[in-house]
Amino acid sequence: MDSYSPLLEKARVPQPSLQKFAVVSIFSKLRTSPAHLGPDSEPGRDAITQCLNSSSPAVVDQTVREFCRLVADSKFDLSLGLLELQSALEGSDPKFVTLFVKALGYLVRLGFERFNGSWKLGATENHPFIKILSSRNEVDTELVQQVLLFMTQNKHLGMVEVCEFLRPFFNFSILRMPFSDSLSSLFVRQLVSSLASLCCSFPNDALPAFEVLRGCLEYFPLKNSKEQRNLEFVVECMVDSYIVVLRHLVSNGLLVTEAQMSGMELLGTVLSLYTSPFKQSGGVEHIVEVLKHVLVAQFELRLQYKPELSSVILYLFSILIDSELEHEQLCILKFLLFLINWKSENGMFPNLFDDSVVIATMVHSIPSTEFYYYI
Repeated sequence: MDSYSPLLEKARVPQPSLQKFAVVSIFSKLRTSPAHLGPDSEPGRDAITQCLNSSSPAVVDQTVREFCRLVADSKFDLSLGLLELQSALEGSDPKFVTLFVKALGYLVRLGFERFNGSWKLGATENHPFIKILSSRNEVDTELVQQVLLFMTQNKHLGMVEVCEFLRPFFNFSILRMPFSDSLSSLFVRQLVSSLASLCCSFPNDALPAFEVLRGCLEYFPLKNSKEQRNLEFVVECMVDSYIVVLRHLVSNGLLVTEAQMSGMELLGTVLSLYTSPFKQSGGVEHIVEVLKHVLVAQFELRLQYKPELSSVILYLFSILIDSELEHEQLCILKFLLFLINWKSENGMFPNLFDDSVVIATMVHSIPSTEFYYYI
């Protein structure tokens, strides 16, 4: 430690320019010193830790910059660099949180590029974005920006690979919601809405992102009205973004079949949540209306009715039977009629049963005669 003590003392001088110069000198010494005094040595690591834990904004800012350069130049191990910054983040003053999250985001992008998009982290808890999210509430806003930056700067390595790397993080964000305060719900809202907007900016690469979002919906809690409102917000963002992307892809003749299937899978995933025995009763009307926009958009773009929509009909049928509210029943029935009309326009007929029988059965299960007036 004696080798770095004079420079560390200069870094404590209450003069920002001198502090920054002292930090630059420390890292210059780390780069050129022999192994026993280098960045991997105990004296070197202690010097780095002291600078990162400084109370001076000038010292911390310059240290983070120099430290990232050290890792980028392969003078310091990447995994150890992530641990060092994560430790500093967890114990730092709130005013330094954004700076440390930016630095961690940079190292994550660096690691993903070094492994050419095939970075394997092992256990879920080792994911750097999960560690950041779990550390403290102040990270939320900047972490969303770093996730978006990670996607935009690494999409040249393949959006499928990028989204697979992020999948554990998105799943964790959803899974922790019932066990955290309201800020976790706000974070999920901000994350999904930001990603949905990003998909509109890169429509040709959006489908893998939709697949990750759709997958994490499977873990979405739906036991009370607050959780239901959160789901409605998330689904609205996804549907709005999906329609923009779908129109772009269809107009350019790109990935049309894949895009259409993505929309149908979204419907199936969301509707399956409302058939769960653990769901909040009622409140299905709004989500059904939102989901209907997906298929209306496909219909308006003259896409063909797909046999895979039979699963959507079954989910709607199940929700209809379970519903006790007339306005919800009406909403679902109109959706079913839309599907039957679309199917008949395509000249498709069921193999196992006649659609008219299904509709008659559902209408018969609803005692009110007002449906016949509305339909």
